[in-house]
Amino acid sequence: MRYGKMWTVLALAVVACTSGDTILGTPSFDALDESLPNGVHGHFLTGSYAGGRQTVHVVLQTREVDFSSYQGVVEFDQGIFRLVSVSIPKTDTHFFNQSEAANGQLPIAGFATDGFDEPISITLSFVTPRAFKTGDIYLKLDVVGTSIGAEVPPALIYLRRELVQGSGG
Repeated sequence: MRYGKMWTVLALAVVACTSGDTILGTPSFDALDESLPNGVHGHFLTGSYAGGRQTVHVVLQTREVDFSSYQGVVEFDQGIFRLVSVSIPKTDTHFFNQSEAANGQLPIAGFATDGFDEPISITLSFVTPRAFKTGDIYLKLDVVGTSIGAEVPPALIYLRRELVQGSGG
């Protein structure tokens, strides 16, 4: 039994050293491009596809807007992609309902009383027969709020549909 655990650790180390993804940690994010408009920006950052698995980061960033809360859903085809794990930031307060993933939807929500100080990254790990491509996964934000409880106007919410390939992937 003890040798089985050692082989598992060794196998995980080999995968971590040979694939573009990391087992632990989250990616770093560049500051938003100066040409992007002020508002809340959401996009997906994909990791490498290897061994029938792929990581997708749901990234929410703000530019010159008071951004303190969000509620929405990540949608995907559960017939092709099986969500196996979700990792949320350790800062502020974030929630998800993984039991809904069987329906191809992952409800997400979060808040910070004084606003989010850094980009939010929700890490999703999938078992998949192929790499994700644009159109396979969507982000819908129902509510985005400020620190005083007001709604961020929909005109200031930008959701990028194209997948962005992460570094190393």
